Amino acid sequence: AEESGKLDQELVRIASVTEGDLDRHLKAAVALTEPVMLFFIAAFIGTIFIGMVIPIFTLQDYIK
Repeated sequence: AEESGKLDQELVRIASVTEGDLDRHLKAAVALTEPVMLFFIAAFIGTIFIGMVIPIFTLQDYIK
């Protein structure tokens, strides 16, 4: 490309291809992390819920 005088065009092409690859990899990474984050948030909320419900049932045992 340097000898033919089209170095600037080749560099722009390489930059656009690299940018496209980066965008594709970032989209794949985000698509994989969303379900994982959803699972951790659900586990956190479930832990809080169980932590609130267990004392209610233990109090019910003391009342009887």
